[in-house]
Amino acid sequence: MSMERQRLGKDFAIELNKEVLVEELELKLVDIIVEEIIGDSPGDDANYPSGSGVTAILELKHGEESTKITLTQLSEGYTSDLEGTWKGYKVILLAGDLEKIILKVEKVQEN
Repeated sequence: MSMERQRLGKDFAIELNKEVLVEELELKLVDIIVEEIIGDSPGDDANYPSGSGVTAILELKHGEESTKITLTQLSEGYTSDLEGTWKGYKVILLAGDLEKIILKVEKVQEN
């Protein structure tokens, strides 16, 4: 089975349990968590603020080394973690739903 190839710096979709190759970096979407929190009565100030978000867990592999990163895209008022950097590559979460996420991979300078 050949791995789908994507270009560096271009947006692409990756589905759950699928693998993608960007240059020498292999990415696999291990899990997607979509959460939606809705207050009981919209407009009622007594309720906590409503929020929603996507959490994506990715396995990255470069040569024989691998790691997992967790990226989040949360609603306004919450802290998102949209980027992860490893082995000279920055992985950026652009969007997501229950079936897939949209990513972009860029090259970065390592110190």
